[in-house]
Amino acid sequence: MAGEAGEGPVDPEDGVSGPGASDQDGRLPKPFQGLEQAFRDRSLWYAFRLHLRKYRPVAGTLTLPRRSHGHKKQPGDPPLPLPAFAILFLILFPLSTPAALRTTSDGNGPVTPTVTDAIIKSPNDDRAYRALLLDNGLKVMLVSDPDARKAAAALDVHTGSAADPDDRPGLAHFLEHMLFLGTARYPEAGAYQAFISQHGGDHNAWTAGVHTNYFFDIDSAWLEPALDRFSRFFIDPLFNEAYVEREKNAVHSEYMAKLKDDYRRIYAAIQQAYNPRSPYSRFSVGNLETLADRPGDPVREDLIRFYERNYSADRMALVIVGPQGLDELEQWARRYFSEVPRRQTDPLPLDQPLFAPGSLPRRLLAQPLQDTRSLQLVFELPSARPWYHSKPLYLLANLLGHEGSGSLLSILRKRGWVNELSAGSESDDGHRSLFALRLQLTEDGLLHTDEITAQVFRYVDRLRQQGLERWRFEEEHRLSEVNFRYLRKEAPLDYASSLANDLQYYPPQELLRARMVIDRYQPEVLQRFLAQMTPDRVLQVVVAPGLATSMRERWYGTPYALYTPGPASRALWREGAADPALALPAPNPYVPEHLHLKPVAVMASRPLPLLRENGAQLWHRQDPGFRIPEADFYFSIRSPLANDNPRDAVLTELFVRMVEDVVNEALYPARLAGLDYDLHRHIRGISVRISGYDEKQPLLLRHLLQGLFSPSLDAERFRLIRNRLERELRNQRRQWPVRQTYARLSSLLIDPYWSHDQQLEVLHQGIALEDLKAFIPRLFSRVELVALANGNLDQEEALSLLGEVRRTLPEGTGAETVPPGMVVKLPPGGRYLRGLEVDHPDAAVTLYYQGPEKSLDELARSALMAQILSAPFYEQIRTEQQLGYIVHSASLPLLDVPGMVFMVQSPVAGPAGLLGNIERFLQDFRGRLASLQPEVFERHRQGLLTRLLVPAKTLRERSERYWRDLDRENTAFDTRERLADRVRALTRAEVLQLYDGMLLARSARRLMVYTGGSRHGGERLPEGAGQEIRDEAAFKRSLPRHAGGLGELLPEPYNLPLSRNREPRP
Repeated sequence: MAGEAGEGPVDPEDGVSGPGASDQDGRLPKPFQGLEQAFRDRSLWYAFRLHLRKYRPVAGTLTLPRRSHGHKKQPGDPPLPLPAFAILFLILFPLSTPAALRTTSDGNGPVTPTVTDAIIKSPNDDRAYRALLLDNGLKVMLVSDPDARKAAAALDVHTGSAADPDDRPGLAHFLEHMLFLGTARYPEAGAYQAFISQHGGDHNAWTAGVHTNYFFDIDSAWLEPALDRFSRFFIDPLFNEAYVEREKNAVHSEYMAKLKDDYRRIYAAIQQAYNPRSPYSRFSVGNLETLADRPGDPVREDLIRFYERNYSADRMALVIVGPQGLDELEQWARRYFSEVPRRQTDPLPLDQPLFAPGSLPRRLLAQPLQDTRSLQLVFELPSARPWYHSKPLYLLANLLGHEGSGSLLSILRKRGWVNELSAGSESDDGHRSLFALRLQLTEDGLLHTDEITAQVFRYVDRLRQQGLERWRFEEEHRLSEVNFRYLRKEAPLDYASSLANDLQYYPPQELLRARMVIDRYQPEVLQRFLAQMTPDRVLQVVVAPGLATSMRERWYGTPYALYTPGPASRALWREGAADPALALPAPNPYVPEHLHLKPVAVMASRPLPLLRENGAQLWHRQDPGFRIPEADFYFSIRSPLANDNPRDAVLTELFVRMVEDVVNEALYPARLAGLDYDLHRHIRGISVRISGYDEKQPLLLRHLLQGLFSPSLDAERFRLIRNRLERELRNQRRQWPVRQTYARLSSLLIDPYWSHDQQLEVLHQGIALEDLKAFIPRLFSRVELVALANGNLDQEEALSLLGEVRRTLPEGTGAETVPPGMVVKLPPGGRYLRGLEVDHPDAAVTLYYQGPEKSLDELARSALMAQILSAPFYEQIRTEQQLGYIVHSASLPLLDVPGMVFMVQSPVAGPAGLLGNIERFLQDFRGRLASLQPEVFERHRQGLLTRLLVPAKTLRERSERYWRDLDRENTAFDTRERLADRVRALTRAEVLQLYDGMLLARSARRLMVYTGGSRHGGERLPEGAGQEIRDEAAFKRSLPRHAGGLGELLPEPYNLPLSRNREPRP
């Protein structure tokens, strides 16, 4: 698997890339190459390139002189003669540049236009763009999307935890928290969140090493007042003393919540190998110790000082996405953000190398809490930001992380040493990048870490020897061009956040294309990076329980050892023989060749049935709405044996994993070529989803079906996969407390649904490969086949794909309708408790209230009630009372049964205290709800409608909606619209009636799953809190079920409200 952080600005050896005048390799047409140095005024150079956007060279045109490649202009060199075309251009445009492209430069980096609409964009992108540079130096990108029901904005500040003072680790993160808690214009601490929530929006922020990113989305009609409120974060935050004290507790709660998170624990150990003079070696989350007031040094003063020395307009990049026109968006950007001050800022302390000179190679051993084994190889490399046209780190990640035949993963899997491998740039701060290979080890692989490391270096040697062949570049170039040509829209919030971050690095004219396209063949650049990936420049990180360690990391208590590897290890890394099967990837057979949009034979607004007969149905829509030659083909093989008891559920899961293992090597290239597939077990059976460019989907489907119905099941691979499943189930007990309480809620209420403990018991009883082989024919003996084809597929092609599936089914397969999952129906007045033992200091509760009946009306009422409740609940429990970092309330319609859930994880209160505070909030809020002003109620209604009716941004999102409705057996495919109709008709009295009946009445139905953690494990709940569930199976058997339901339940159908903060990395 390959992945990479974004890359950045101008290639120092190829001059400035302009707005669209390039040919396929990103340069100017040949007659105009070499002109840049002829223009003393670089703004004219940009304007000149702009005027060439539609120029195409023809035979016989004048070839202009240029310097030889690699020559640097030296003092005393004569200036280039001014070419004739340039002279003509200067005559035509002697003193000014066009209004479409006014530019400025401070001498540091690429020229930034003050205003330009000349943004290179995908032909499939119907949005309009404009880049601005405000007078205060703040960079702005405006995106006008007439179809956007939700608008969004994001502001990225080019500073982060790397700028923390040495004696105040976590200050940048703390500042991020504080900006949400009141400004001079809007002083109330919860006002911003309440405003965004009322109008159907979400907001958040993350802090990383050199970036802090703030973002929100909202009903587009309310974008302007939201921008007003948002802008004040960066103009006049209050840093209210009372909230400074309270929010320190929130930061500490976040720290405590993740105290046993292995990602943070292992990274904290890795930091011990970094150069102690590098800011990346420091703790960066913050807690009550690092943020404490000290004699003569209150943290509030440090906070304000940090803000004033780091938050300056010229370090900021703003993106606004909305349906308004560009002129209106520009007015708002100038009106609300021109006041952001430009300050004298401290330079980011990035001059020190990540690893101290002479400190490598090193080996780090670290002990996780979970039962995991991994090997990481970490390299400090130059920044790849200047090379965004050739993207060397992306190419490296793609080659090292390949999973096809002859790949590192392939040979290491065959040796039984590795389960998974990923490679990519962990980060790139513009000074240096951090590149890592991560390998998930088997138990046997843990004994061969040096041999694995040696094979990695032999693969790097082969890359270095063979270099980047032209055909590999052309393949990657074509794929990137195709993906850019057929760009898929992102949700406005995600789009704004990522664009704001990238705007810090790319020239605005190239921003959209530079993120995606590889358009320069520069094999020598790749060689520069490969030259630094040697055995003498690596940090080898081995993670496993029980490793011999001698030290303990301060903040997370991770046991670790750090030392120089011995001579034998280093010799093996340098000289170990390459596996004979090791090979670079072959040409990708799935690269699309003839993509085109097919004529639509039947115009339909929803899927229509193409086939409905005993045991099989196919629904089809030729969907032209996204103008991309792609399709989604989903099919579900429903079987009554897939999930009828814990043993069959485990066998089905093992079968799915074995199939994925069998097909992965052959189908990995498809994923690189814009195709994707997914297999997973669900309540009623197995689902297969194929998505992406439609041209090669039949080939992909044939490979998948062969693996599904004629798998080659290897005994050793089965042993490894079974052991891995067992470890994953055991590791669920190490998840955050609130995750565990939420997961147990699902297993208590959904039928059939088997808990992690029940599945573990099956594995402990023993399952052999012969058991799986005997189970597979039974699994497919009686099935129901349901399929959906949506996108660039005509009726004949859709029927052909389903026909392929039916022909491949085992001979003799019969038909049987499989019932959907159901939800346990809690009785009126039923109050149930389920306590869990969790090895974590924090306590947690998940308190669930079930609606009195299953209907669209109840779903609408509970959804609007949750919309009104969510922001006040968060403000009271988290901001005011500081009970925990993870605080959340939401509508929870389990399999469409209405419900509400309240979740809190706390380092300071036990289950009894948390339950009492939730109950008091619900009692107190009743009065606020009863007196809610009509206009406020209406804003909440419109906010919910905005959430419900946001149009699908991609074909896959639309297909998922269709698939969900097909699972409901709603073949009108209009659940969201019908629910919206119910919301429009609701009155405040109806919502208040449900509030009383569902949450406050004696007849309320509720279930609380809780844990006291290590601090409050012995705490007793108050009398009347509920009846403790001792036997989960008996509890489920004793109660009736809600009729109907769904079958495609995902393991966690609702995202938990966990932090979006990025772990601070270089």
